[in-house]
Formats: sequence, structure tokens, C-alpha cells
Amino acid sequence: NGQIDAQWTARVKEIVDYCIQAGLYVVLNDHWDNGWIETNGFTDLGETNVSSKLETLKNLWTQIATTFRDYDEHLIFAGLNEPNCDTQAKTDVLLRYEQGFIDAVRATGGNNAQRTLIVQGPSTDIEKTDSYYDVTRLTDTAEGALMVEVHFYTPWNFCGMEKDESWGKMFYYWGTGNHLSGSTRNANWGEESEVQKLFQRMKTKFVDKGFPVYIGEYNCQWRNVSGQSGEDQAKHDASVKLYHKTVNQQAITMGMVPVVWDINYANQSGTKGVMTVLNRATLSVYCQPAMDGITEGVAAATWP
Repeated sequence: NGQIDAQWTARVKEIVDYCIQAGLYVVLNDHWDNGWIETNGFTDLGETNVSSKLETLKNLWTQIATTFRDYDEHLIFAGLNEPNCDTQAKTDVLLRYEQGFIDAVRATGGNNAQRTLIVQGPSTDIEKTDSYYDVTRLTDTAEGALMVEVHFYTPWNFCGMEKDESWGKMFYYWGTGNHLSGSTRNANWGEESEVQKLFQRMKTKFVDKGFPVYIGEYNCQWRNVSGQSGEDQAKHDASVKLYHKTVNQQAITMGMVPVVWDINYANQSGTKGVMTVLNRATLSVYCQPAMDGITEGVAAATWP
């Protein structure tokens, strides 16, 4: 009936409170939710479907924003997650949805009148966002309170692939200093210079024009390659560390906020890997190479 379950809302609020009491900032989004808008909002661009999805989105965010209206700037709202857009026409619809999100939140008043809001680029993909997305088409009654979100899993062969495909193999080794002589698992694209090039596109298009960029997800597969003949676990671990260091250092230096994607599954089950940094059950670091890379990258960065 369009009403968010009260028990669910109470639990979300409890978690938000935990985080804020610990001194953290919280980004609260509508994350996937069975693809009701992330996918289905773009498969049919007809007015009937778009208008229906828009009204549902506004209804949801009116309820969420009302619940959290009195929270301070440590709470940030993000309207969607990964909107499935790959054309200009779909991006135009995305902007309609995001305008509805902005309008719904601002209308609830209180601290929501000035709260920072995050809007997503098409597919949260850097290249598509650079090509199709014009954040200046959005209007906001608050000044300087919008951030643009992209995600970063480049190169996919190193970051996300769980098995070899006809179009390419998994990469175990990333970074020009971490290649293993004679291995077919060395990255042959998407290394340090590519990170810098892609992040520079976001800096030029958004950061330099006063729109902060939020890298809402990035990580890479931490794999167990020690049992494979000829492979080198130490070089793989060094690659994971360097990837996290590079992403953090380059993002922060260019005025962007990177946030690691952590699936909270502490089981390095094999070459398909795992994107987990912390073991929440034991309150410990699970992937030390990732944590070391994050720490070193932040330390090496200089905020512009």
C-alpha cells in the first residue's frame, strides 16, 4: 500500500543512530529494492510507467525524510543506487526521478531543507556519467547541497570477475610493479594511469564546477591463488593493497570521497575472491592488504 513497514524503519533508524553516535557520516539510499526503479524504471520509458515510478519514489522519500527530518549534517540521503541507464534518453528519465527525490526531501522541511543529497550518474559509470549526465539540469532550493555519485570497479577483470570468460581472463596482478613474469594473469589494461584518467574526467566535469563527487562503491576481489601452480599470493596481495591505495590517493587528491564496498562475508573461498575488508563478527580486519592500502592512500593524499 506504499507504506514502509514501521518495524523496518525503526531498525534502520537504530543503525543510523549507532553510526552517528560513533562519529560517522551515514549515507542512506534506496538500494536496489528488487530493481523496481533501478531496472524497471528504464525498461519502459513511456509516460505511464515513468510517472508511476516517480510518484512511488516521491512517496518513499517523503516517508524516509520525515523520519529523519531533525538529524544534522551527519546524515546524507542518496536517491537511488545504480540506475540502469546506458543512453541519453534513459538519462533524461533518470534526471526526472532525481528531481522528484530532491523535491520530496526538501518539502519535508526541518534540516532536510539544507541536507546534502546525492544523485547518481547513469549506471554510476564514470564514462556514461561524463557523456550523458548534466547535473545542472537539476534544480534545488538549497545552495551547494548536491553531490554526484559514481562507482568504480575498473578493471573488471581484477575487481569483479569470478571466472574466466570468452572475452577475457581474471587478473590476479595489478599495478606495473606487481606483474608476475610469465603469468597470463597480469592486468593488461585499467592500471594506475587509467584510474587517474577516469577520475580526472569527474574532477573536470563536476568537482571543478562546484559539485562534489562521491565514489559510493569500489573494491576488488581478494583471491586465494596460492594453490595454483606458478601463481604468487604475495604479489596478488600487493596488488590488492596498491589498488586500494591508488583509488584513495587519486580520488581524495582530486576532491572526491571514496567509500569501499564491503560485503561482510569473511570467507576467501578461492580464485573468485571476496570483497570484504572487515569481519564484523569478530570486530577485526579481514583483508589486511585492503586496509593497509586504504590507510596508506588516505595518508598520501592531499585534499585540494
